[in-house]
Amino acid sequence: MNDILAAADHPVVIEGHKWVGVKLRITNNDPDKASAYTDLGRHIVGTSKGKYYEHYVTVGGYKGDEYLVSVPRLYQGETGEGWLYYQVPGDFTPTGMAFEDYRIDPDDPPETFVLMPTTD
Repeated sequence: MNDILAAADHPVVIEGHKWVGVKLRITNNDPDKASAYTDLGRHIVGTSKGKYYEHYVTVGGYKGDEYLVSVPRLYQGETGEGWLYYQVPGDFTPTGMAFEDYRIDPDDPPETFVLMPTTD
C-alpha cells in the first residue's frame, strides 16, 4: 500500500473485498499526443474463486499526485507514471493488465496483455 492509498478519503468498502493498486509507466510511441488515462482503455485480470476474473472500473476516489489521471497528455516519446486502484473480491489474485488503444479503432480497439508481477 502506498501513502496515497493509506491517506485517501476512502469510498465505501464492499464487505469481503480488498483494494489492489497498480502503478503504470506508459510511453507514447505515436506521433499524436495521447492521454494515458482517457485514450487508453485498461482493466485488471486475475483469478477469483478459482476462475478467470476481469475488473474494468478503477476507484476514482483515490486521486492524488501519483494517480494516473493526473498524467498530462504525452507527446511522442514522453513517459508518464501513475497509480490505478481497483476494489476486487478478497480472494482475487492479479495476473495482468489488458490495454486497448481507442485512438486506433474506438469500436474494436486492439488489445495488448501485460503479465503482472505481484507482491503481498
